[in-house]
Amino acid sequence: MATSKKVRKSVSAWNPSLAAPFVAKHEGLKLEAYKCPAGEWTIGYGNTRINGREVRAGDRITKAEAEAMLKQECARVRSQIADSVHVPVSLGEFTALVDFVYNIGIGGFRRSTLLKKLNAARYVDAGYEFLKWKYAAGKELPGLVLRREDEKKLFIEG
Repeated sequence: MATSKKVRKSVSAWNPSLAAPFVAKHEGLKLEAYKCPAGEWTIGYGNTRINGREVRAGDRITKAEAEAMLKQECARVRSQIADSVHVPVSLGEFTALVDFVYNIGIGGFRRSTLLKKLNAARYVDAGYEFLKWKYAAGKELPGLVLRREDEKKLFIEG
């Protein structure tokens, strides 16, 4: 029985658009501004900004605008991750990281044990760190529990 080896390369070598469908699945699409569980005005696929300004009550966008914003944000997140991750990653690891940082922000990621373990090339250990990030505004959210399980599974299994 042949075993397949994960192809790993630098974060910056991966196309950020490859992560967009996974992010979209977790964020969901809302074309009118709403308050997310953390209390921030949000629109599209979890965006808190439109054309450089904060989202406000009453803002509306089209699906095409939301998809363009998603791809742009995935590219921005990839650049942030590339500045922090010093080991090669597989496509599954890359996609899980983009989804994670898209959701929690780069600050939390840079301070995380997940990043420390990943940069030590402790890939499986790093994968289990996703499960710790299931809280918003101090409350455990069922949606975040499921999202983190999906990220962990994709990160570890590819």
